[in-house]
Amino acid sequence: MRRLVAAALLGLLPTAVLGVDDYDRAWDLASAEHDRLIATAAGAEYEAQLLPVHRAFWSDVYLECLDEARKTGLDHFRALAVIDETGAVRDFLAMPNNPHFDCFAEWMVGKQYPVPPVAPFYQRFRIGLPAN
Repeated sequence: MRRLVAAALLGLLPTAVLGVDDYDRAWDLASAEHDRLIATAAGAEYEAQLLPVHRAFWSDVYLECLDEARKTGLDHFRALAVIDETGAVRDFLAMPNNPHFDCFAEWMVGKQYPVPPVAPFYQRFRIGLPAN
């Protein structure tokens, strides 16, 4: 189901035929869009405004979801916040796509950032998962 939601939100792939490769491809395209957006002056300025807002709530999200995420055995994962025209997070897409990261999406969807210069705005994160 997350693959269907991701593809529909990203608007990059038809929702009828989605597999792991499609999710990965959509994620890679959105990640490249993040790179393109922050390479602009407006995108770089927006990212500078977004990060302090993110830090204000991230520790609560992280602590809530860390134990479940550690079950993957990974030391980190990447994620993309899909931010709409109002600044709200509409989806939070993990890479790799793993159900142990769903908690992050549950907590992040609906979080509010400043209004982006373009929408959707894709903000990428690298999230560390230190061992216990």
